[in-house]
Amino acid sequence: PSNREEFDDMRILYSEAWDDASRPDEQDETGLKILRDAIRSLSRKERRKRLVKITAISLAISAFIFTAIITLVSSKKYAYSKTYEKSTALLSDDLKFEEESLRSIFTLLRDKYHLAFSVSTQDLLYCKFTGTFHRGVSVREMIYTLSQAGNFNVRFIEGNKLQITGTGCLL
Repeated sequence: PSNREEFDDMRILYSEAWDDASRPDEQDETGLKILRDAIRSLSRKERRKRLVKITAISLAISAFIFTAIITLVSSKKYAYSKTYEKSTALLSDDLKFEEESLRSIFTLLRDKYHLAFSVSTQDLLYCKFTGTFHRGVSVREMIYTLSQAGNFNVRFIEGNKLQITGTGCLL
């Protein structure tokens, strides 16, 4: 019986010593695991932050480029096709005029379609026009319609030069 008590005491001491000895290793292992998990978590968070920043910058740049393109395209309302002779270029948008002088209409055509006008009488330039020319109409057709409505004659010279003659102002 006394050996049995000693054996039990030894076993208890040994198991406590074993438990005490194993706890630091387990704690070390658990501590390392916690540190490793924390580092991985921080790395993931940093990667996510970088990805969000890159995405935001990319979207901002895309929005800027899109806005710039829209602005450029919308500012060229009356673009013409270079495959045609200047006077046969097609209107890219509707042109609406209300009590507009022929001077300002000819100026628009000069600036947008690079046409040159020679007018026989300056009084003709003060004639007014109200009307709409729809997209797809050629500049030649537009000028012909203006000449019919405004009582003047048009002669096309070398594709981009126009000679305007007549009394005008039936508009």
